[in-house]
Amino acid sequence: MTKKALVVKAKPKLEKIADAAFENDQLIKKLASHLTLGFLEFGRLLKENRDKNYYEALGYETFEEYIANPELSLSRTTIYRFIRVFEVYVEKLKLPKEELALVGCSKLDLIKERVNKSNWKKWAAKAQALSYTDLSMEVQEERDKKAGIFKRRPKMFLCKDHRAWIIDIDPEECCPDWVEEFVKKATKAK
Repeated sequence: MTKKALVVKAKPKLEKIADAAFENDQLIKKLASHLTLGFLEFGRLLKENRDKNYYEALGYETFEEYIANPELSLSRTTIYRFIRVFEVYVEKLKLPKEELALVGCSKLDLIKERVNKSNWKKWAAKAQALSYTDLSMEVQEERDKKAGIFKRRPKMFLCKDHRAWIIDIDPEECCPDWVEEFVKKATKAK
């Protein structure tokens, strides 16, 4: 068999893999959206249980005791995150659940202190476009700006050629002692 024949046979197989990968990716994203809708409903039910003391009718003395139930199998932090997200976005801001589902529960919780009705679209777009880590940096930069201590946070990238870190930072914004030490070490490393 010639090289050309191998390439021709391999191409349909690669296309099948690409199609399967795309379908898999679409299903994952659809499920993530459904999960967020589920988290919102879960948050609503937990809030209702807490606020109406339903846990007492179930034989628990406190809501804390109820959520420690092994059948829930979630941490206290996670349970309160679901409640908080429901309270902020559904009850307070009255935003459409379908829009919230596109962002995800963890990111919604991360941006909750920055979001209001007028800036929701801006923050939703950021949350959809950025990784959790990058979104977290955006939130921190907003906090710093409000506090009057804003400095652009450095970005770090891995150099593909050298498999070493690249740090994108203005040296003028760095501690001069650190810059001096860094230059000494960088000069020695060469």
